[in-house]
Amino acid sequence: MQIVHDPENQTFETMIDGKRSHLDYEIQKGKENKKILFTHTYCAPEHRGQGVAAALVKEGLAYARQNGYEVVALCSYVAAYLERHPQKGDE
Repeated sequence: MQIVHDPENQTFETMIDGKRSHLDYEIQKGKENKKILFTHTYCAPEHRGQGVAAALVKEGLAYARQNGYEVVALCSYVAAYLERHPQKGDE
């Protein structure tokens, strides 16, 4: 599965069999820190339960870590992912 980061539209996305799944985010930059707010995860119904959403979140978290962002999970899927994989937010 190929995941593409589209920073202009603040999304990570993948196309499988012509169906788009995506993880949306917003960047907040403050004086002392910068945050990435993961706002929405969508997985095409045909691909649910196949690890697509998890792969999108993993890619988003890797991007956050590489760029020094504090992660804020506004999306319930991202919050649940972080609860199941607490080390992924800190690696």
